[in-house]
Amino acid sequence: MKKPSVYPNEGFVVDSVADYFSSHGYRTVFAQNTFEPDLIAVNEKDRSDYWTIEAKGHTASITTDHNTALGQILKRMNDSNRKYAIAVPQTPQMVKECRKVPQWLKQSIGLHVIFVDEEGQVSIYAPNEQI
Repeated sequence: MKKPSVYPNEGFVVDSVADYFSSHGYRTVFAQNTFEPDLIAVNEKDRSDYWTIEAKGHTASITTDHNTALGQILKRMNDSNRKYAIAVPQTPQMVKECRKVPQWLKQSIGLHVIFVDEEGQVSIYAPNEQI
């Protein structure tokens, strides 16, 4: 069942990130079940530019949801040539949670952080960038 596409729900985050990647020349694929990442984006011109993305929305359990996203993306990190990211709404609470992940760790594992604001605008932080 697809989650509602209303900010700051997960459905809104996934749809906004998919729109962003599609508008930048990527083919996007949505999860068909709970065993797949929420979103995969593959660059149509350079198939080696491949993103695996786990998304979460803003709920009453922000810390738990953030930790779940981290665990899910870690389990999917099976190819060092791909890019991996968590995508979350750009709420103060979620930004705070993302800042708790040590910079050295994000760099070590190649974790990108994608924020989506209430207008659906996407900001991507590379593993070496401070949030």
